[in-house]
Amino acid sequence: MTVLIAAFVAEAILINQKADKKQRDRLIKLFLPINLRNFFPSQTLRNFVLYAKPEIDPQKEGLHFVSIAHTIRQQLNEALSEKQLRARISQNVRLEQNPIIKRTPLFIKHHLMKFFFFYKRKNHLPDAF
Repeated sequence: MTVLIAAFVAEAILINQKADKKQRDRLIKLFLPINLRNFFPSQTLRNFVLYAKPEIDPQKEGLHFVSIAHTIRQQLNEALSEKQLRARISQNVRLEQNPIIKRTPLFIKHHLMKFFFFYKRKNHLPDAF
């Protein structure tokens, strides 16, 4: 079901992009939540989620709904492999356990995160409804 909805959204974005010359060749990137409780048992009440980011290249020839859905399914299957999920979780935990980050006051982290999110957004805008 997720692949179907994501393919509809990607196709709608593709149609909108084709009408705008500036946006025409930009990659279509979706941000799909993955509930990790379906993959790893957890009793926590906190969010236990990662995100998959399938991409569609609008410059590919012959893009249609079926090929978009196939591409999204393939990328989701890769992102949902146990090896990939474990690697991403350990990367997040490693960052969280970094002694420098642990000892940095929250207000500094907040300002740094704002800066990095602004910089990332400026250089890498996602398309969304």
